[in-house]
Amino acid sequence: MSDIKKMSDKDIWKISMRWTLFRSLVWNYEKMEAAGYLITVGKQLDRLYKDDEQARLHAYEVESQFFNCETNLANIIFGMDLAIQEEFGEDGLEMAQAVKTSLMGPFSGIGDTLFSSVIAVIFGSIAVTTGLEGNYIGTIIWLIWLWFMPFVLRPWLSV
Repeated sequence: MSDIKKMSDKDIWKISMRWTLFRSLVWNYEKMEAAGYLITVGKQLDRLYKDDEQARLHAYEVESQFFNCETNLANIIFGMDLAIQEEFGEDGLEMAQAVKTSLMGPFSGIGDTLFSSVIAVIFGSIAVTTGLEGNYIGTIIWLIWLWFMPFVLRPWLSV
């Protein structure tokens, strides 16, 4: 697989945007965010396995397994998963799946606590307090935070 071109910054940005837009498109209780995961990495899998149809189908099958992770830290998993497959090809699918499975829980615990319980409460408190005083700056700060996460922080976490 050494002849495969590594992911560019543009590829990483596209992966992050696909995750932002499609992560819960086909959410279900059996596999949770697995369909969104496959949609997110699908174009990279097509690029990695363009010459081997069986390997590509096998990669699709592996990547469509159960996935449930805090959305902001999931990009780290995408980066590791695709880097392993770039390096080892189909032989690295089992390792990539193990990394993905082993990091879902810890990243969800850390991410939910950090992003949902701490940072969101801080920005929300600022927005509410300043809004009650008749100032719109808090709402603007809240909106900036909401756009900062998916469009600035998530792509950076994929690197």
